[in-house]
Amino acid sequence: MTEYPLRHISIRVPWHDAGWTGVVCNAPQLNGACAKLKRISEHKKDQEEMIVAGKKLDDIPIEQWPCCVEERATFMAPFEMHQVKEHALAKKNPAHYGHFRPTSQRYPAYSAGVVPFLWMMSEKIDEFATHYELDVDAAREPKLGYESGWVHEVENQTELLDCFASHLRPNDSLCLFYAKHVPFAEGTGRVLIGAGRVRKIGPLTEYKREGEGMRGMLWERPIQHSIRPKGKDGFLMPYNEILLCVEKNPALDLEQYTAYAPSEHWGEFSYTSELVTHDGAISALLSMESVLARIEEDLGIDTSWQRLWLHDELVRLWKVRGPFPGLGAILRAFGLSHGLFVAHALQKRAGDNADPWPEVAAAFHKPSSVLPKELCCDFKELAPAWNGLSEERRSVIRLLSRFELTVDQAQHLYEHASRSKQGWGVSDRDLLQNPYLIYESSRHANDGIQLMTIDRGIFPEDTVRKLHPLEEPSRLDSAVDVRRIRAFTVKALEEASNSGHTLLFAGDLAGIIHKTAVNPACPVTSDILNAGVPMMAPEVVSVEMGGQRALQLNRYSKIRELVRKQVLGRVGGQRLVLARDWRKLLDTKFGIVEDTDEKRARDEKAMALAELAESRFSVLAGPAGAGKTSILGILCAQPEIQREGLLLLAPTGKARVRMQQLAGGAGTSAKTIAQFLYTNGRYDGGTGRYFIRDRPKATGFGTVIVDESSMLTEDMLGALLDALQGVKRLILVGDPAQLPPIGAGRPFVDIVANLRPADYESRFPRVTPGYAELTIERRQIGDERPDLRLARWFSSTPPSVGEDDIFCTGDDEHDTLRFVRWDKPEDLQPKLLDVLEKELKLDNTGDQRGFNRALGATSSGDHDYFNATRNGNLGAVEKVDAWQILSPLHGMPFGVGDINRQLHERFRVELMELASRQWNRQIPQPLGPERIVYGDKVINLCNHRRDGNRVYPQDGGELGYLANGEIGVVVGQWKTHNMKHSPNILKVEFSSQPGYTYDFFKSDFREEGDAKLELAYALTVHKAQGSQFGLVILVLPEGHPILSRELIYTALTRHQNRVVVMHQGARSMLKDFSYPHRSETARRRTNLLSDCRMLEFPQAKGSVFMQEGLIHRTSKGQAVRSKSELLIAEAFIAAGIHFEYEKPLTLGGGTRYPDFTVENDVSGRIIYWEHLGMLDRADYRASWEKKLAWYRANDVHPFSEAQPGAPTLVTTDDSAENGLDMLRVKKIVEEVCGG
Repeated sequence: MTEYPLRHISIRVPWHDAGWTGVVCNAPQLNGACAKLKRISEHKKDQEEMIVAGKKLDDIPIEQWPCCVEERATFMAPFEMHQVKEHALAKKNPAHYGHFRPTSQRYPAYSAGVVPFLWMMSEKIDEFATHYELDVDAAREPKLGYESGWVHEVENQTELLDCFASHLRPNDSLCLFYAKHVPFAEGTGRVLIGAGRVRKIGPLTEYKREGEGMRGMLWERPIQHSIRPKGKDGFLMPYNEILLCVEKNPALDLEQYTAYAPSEHWGEFSYTSELVTHDGAISALLSMESVLARIEEDLGIDTSWQRLWLHDELVRLWKVRGPFPGLGAILRAFGLSHGLFVAHALQKRAGDNADPWPEVAAAFHKPSSVLPKELCCDFKELAPAWNGLSEERRSVIRLLSRFELTVDQAQHLYEHASRSKQGWGVSDRDLLQNPYLIYESSRHANDGIQLMTIDRGIFPEDTVRKLHPLEEPSRLDSAVDVRRIRAFTVKALEEASNSGHTLLFAGDLAGIIHKTAVNPACPVTSDILNAGVPMMAPEVVSVEMGGQRALQLNRYSKIRELVRKQVLGRVGGQRLVLARDWRKLLDTKFGIVEDTDEKRARDEKAMALAELAESRFSVLAGPAGAGKTSILGILCAQPEIQREGLLLLAPTGKARVRMQQLAGGAGTSAKTIAQFLYTNGRYDGGTGRYFIRDRPKATGFGTVIVDESSMLTEDMLGALLDALQGVKRLILVGDPAQLPPIGAGRPFVDIVANLRPADYESRFPRVTPGYAELTIERRQIGDERPDLRLARWFSSTPPSVGEDDIFCTGDDEHDTLRFVRWDKPEDLQPKLLDVLEKELKLDNTGDQRGFNRALGATSSGDHDYFNATRNGNLGAVEKVDAWQILSPLHGMPFGVGDINRQLHERFRVELMELASRQWNRQIPQPLGPERIVYGDKVINLCNHRRDGNRVYPQDGGELGYLANGEIGVVVGQWKTHNMKHSPNILKVEFSSQPGYTYDFFKSDFREEGDAKLELAYALTVHKAQGSQFGLVILVLPEGHPILSRELIYTALTRHQNRVVVMHQGARSMLKDFSYPHRSETARRRTNLLSDCRMLEFPQAKGSVFMQEGLIHRTSKGQAVRSKSELLIAEAFIAAGIHFEYEKPLTLGGGTRYPDFTVENDVSGRIIYWEHLGMLDRADYRASWEKKLAWYRANDVHPFSEAQPGAPTLVTTDDSAENGLDMLRVKKIVEEVCGG
């Protein structure tokens, strides 16, 4: 029997709230994370599980066991279990598999059933046969008459499954348990659940049969592990203990207490169970060790013995790994077809932690002296090439063997031509001088070599490194060698860019590197970083700002230069001529009005249009409903604009549709930015990267308009500017108060901050060179909409002085706004159903047909039909944007994943029954882990082409392209008389592309891949950005760290007609996130158009840092909303008077928030100070008069009417001409507040 290298095993388990101990979840209805697994989603029934919640499985009948038992949810059960397994095809394909009988499988205590699904894929037969030299043959597979995708022949199954298990050794191999989905982590990384040793490997079991038909094996075999509740040979991560901490502190950021499997070994933690290399195991253990230390330090949970166990295991693993784990892969790359087995045999001959290279040399001299006969082939033929290697090539091969590479990676690295083809352009000499260049040059590729792979090769554990030191010039003698520091700097800056930062200050960067889970640590300081800057060029550049040094990836330095040149150069350039009476054009389009505020709005729009028309670069800013799209329509309709060529761009498919509606004429084009840049060679759909490249530029567009510009990253904007040539007029449109982009920077906000006038808060209209802002929201003339008043609290524009009544309890419902409170997670579902019943006008909370109609279904008799658009008549897709549930999170019981699951389970019962029929099925079977069926509302999750026969009709108008975030409804297939087979294709019509349906297949929902579609009854706020819905139902958890001012503002501006805010806890919780220091945008570190100067804002615990210029901060470190409030606060500080900002004032059963409250302890005098910023606006004056009446009704009178012993009200205001009168402010502070 062939001996295989020692490996470890990853085992996927579902999330469980009771520790996987053989009991039912304590609250199964709140565990939506487990239902992300396909087998669980197919069978999970919350109501049935709630009946037996918290009970031990051996105390309840097997019929009541939850379906998660099949997915190893009992791997910590202290008792033996038996499960009856039925062949998956016994009922579906009785002709071939009907003779298979139910077969019992035994699971000992503390065991998990291991299923290596990758090894059972038929497409992998030839690869495994070659790689492991197995006696498997695709020709032996039965002819089923269809493509199943799986291995069925019993000898092939046995050979593959035994090969997999033969890599495992009891007591030597580790069991690494992981989960794909947990409720507390938002990312897609694999979450490490626990680690122990393999104790015993169970046998394979053959299915029982009736008669002599085809044989088959159960793919699953039990593996016993060493983890025990009170044992010391393995452990579970203390996630349940951490969740208890969250109940006390909802703001706790759980991501930092979550251990992830190494991203560089993604495939080893996939496909349910997979073999894990030594490097993969080491990296996983280091991840757990780092997180456990943080848990103990921050939360006080003792993790000392777990970390001691990890330390001992790491020492053992390093010795077993040895110095040359990539020997087999590099020998394969050199040309040895049996390279992996040769390497294992030679390493075994040399011994653990020994140098196998003398054995390699002996093998090329006389292979029979060191290898068995079956491994001696190829040596004779390859010996001349081996012996002819230069010393440099030989050194490269030896160096590469120190890294645990895949065969594909080794082949890419081995040949310089292959490196260049992959874009990993580094020479042999450079590679030997600095092995970390392997990571740096390949890091953007999907199969690039990760930094930790290289670092483990350079810095193995001491016992390995001392015996096998690296040769010169590759050798590193210090953990702070500049080559290592540079690589870790690049990685830290790349990760920072994913979090929004385009630079890091040296001190912050040093701290990040120092805390990286790596051994040995990289104890870099800011001084060491600064000294190493010259050696980091050109990949990393240094930037001096305000006496501080920051480091930045070179690409962001180039983007900065490009953006500054384009923006500042164009704004200061020669003006364009497009003479129009813009006010007249507005009146012609919208009619003459007498409303005072509408007249102001028209004046504002007219001046904005003039600036957009005449400036070579301009920004059009403003909130939803202010009229940005309306004035763009007028601009785009001008004949000169049309003749010169008009390019309309947007980051999302939905926003592209809005832009398309502006288009007209032969010279007009509307595209997503990804589409446009892909066509022009500056976007890679495989990696999702945007980049500057020396390629031909796009011409023929005189005017380019980009909508939803707040969603642009610096990479996107840089690539776009690099791709354009000959543009006369470039316009960025958006709302700077919305969420910043997912990715690097906040370029739209930075451009707005640079171009808007210093006195913009008091200026009207807000129009200056290159800048136009619409401030008057006129969705319904004459109406004071409470939904807009609420949204303004979270914008960058200070709310009206009287708008704080929106947070008062008791007034829960208006025409456009409704508040619904929930407290505990279990409260949310029934309250959400009640909201849906009322808002969607359902008959009751289980009204499936009413729900269908709310999604655009047409009723006919007993059936509801989701029709596609035909002959210009919109089908169900017309209602896709009629209503939408939003949540900031994907996980947790209040996240979109669980909400979608619960709604699907409640309102898709009948459609699921139709889709699951064995016979006479009229619609496709449910697809994907979310069980998507006909009639479901769905969202597309990635930019990709979908053309050819996957789109219908093909009439020349189809895009053949889907953008991330496009929302649609499944409108087919529905079986017709002409269809011979049952439907198997999901046909989706998207609201952004009405009249065209896109086909989706089973292959689009592979469990280990990224699904192309997801349910969309509920969406995250990020996914909804760029879209508008008639009704929005917003679910907001209390105090969650993901909440920010921009997130809530974005959510509150997604609706057109009405928003229902379902808030956890008191409504006043919302106001806490309206403060400037809650801004996510201002926390980003960038230097696009100005230096990065971060201001410190002390908090109850620690501090937050915000970009100067994006936030107003007093000299005492307090954030205020406006420049005028800042000046007033500074007057208090200068006078030595203590004040409180927006302190709640409860009088007469209502709560309001004065700008400043001054309580004089000596005199007992109380002053409430309100600053009135926009009294020239009628709506603002009305709002203030209402609040003033409230003050008077509660015996708080203006200073001129002050009553003895009663609190006093003081007001100041801004003048449109002169701003705030500071002499008067100082006088009031001294005379009124100081006495």
